[in-house]
Amino acid sequence: MSERLAATATQPPPTAVAADGPPGGGPPAGRPPAGGHRGARGALLALGALLALGLAAVAGTQALKLTTGQERGDQRVALPASVTRVELITSNGDLYVSGVATGPAVVDARLSGTIEPPRLQLRVDGTTARVRADCDWAFLLACESTLRLSVPPGVTVVARSSSGDIRANDVRGPLDLHTSSGDVSSSGGTGSVRLTTSSGNVRASRVDAASVYAHSSSGDVNVSLLVVPDDVEATTSSGNVRVGVPDGPTAYNVTAHTSSGEDSIEVRTDPTSAHRIVARSSSGDVTVRYSPAE
Repeated sequence: MSERLAATATQPPPTAVAADGPPGGGPPAGRPPAGGHRGARGALLALGALLALGLAAVAGTQALKLTTGQERGDQRVALPASVTRVELITSNGDLYVSGVATGPAVVDARLSGTIEPPRLQLRVDGTTARVRADCDWAFLLACESTLRLSVPPGVTVVARSSSGDIRANDVRGPLDLHTSSGDVSSSGGTGSVRLTTSSGNVRASRVDAASVYAHSSSGDVNVSLLVVPDDVEATTSSGNVRVGVPDGPTAYNVTAHTSSGEDSIEVRTDPTSAHRIVARSSSGDVTVRYSPAE
């Protein structure tokens, strides 16, 4: 037995074989662990599946909206009583302004869009309130905002539309209304009036105003006043112009001219009068006359 122990003791130790990997075990340097590719690929597949589900949900929602019609929303906003000037703006839609006897100015909005309705935005800066609803983000989709403003006496109204009609009725304060495409009209009311459109008709009827400016780049212009005005300018590049003033002893300093058509002055005139009327058309008839009794 002692011989076996001695033989065992004299045997040399086994030779160590160098491993490819780093000290302490593990996979060789520069080589991913076993199963690493499968784990990364699984994570990417899971992420892709989640993204696909999200996109499918969004597409389904949009398709549902496109097939079922427009999204609509109605809003009402009461403006502070301190507001004396209201600016009303829409990029696509009609604007309506009505005078009321008392109370704060109130905006009623009807908003609609294929994907979602436009947002009504209100900003009050001192005594000026700016109310707007834009459709600029949806230039390829149906989008419309119709705004109705009720205002008490003494409030100045400025209204702008890129595409739509603007109508005012019995507003007892200054008006400045403009649309790039559509008709503009004001009926009744008091205060200075400025009505303009790039394409459409302009009408001011039964207006009790000292100053009226009405212009269309392409359309007819009609102005009818209840009181003797100080200054009236009614012009169009293409269309007829008619100005009516109340009958009476007052004479007017009148300029009526058309480049293509007939012009007619049927009121008392005096080139030194302080009451000025300018009526012009580049192509159309021009008439200044007494308005029928209201």
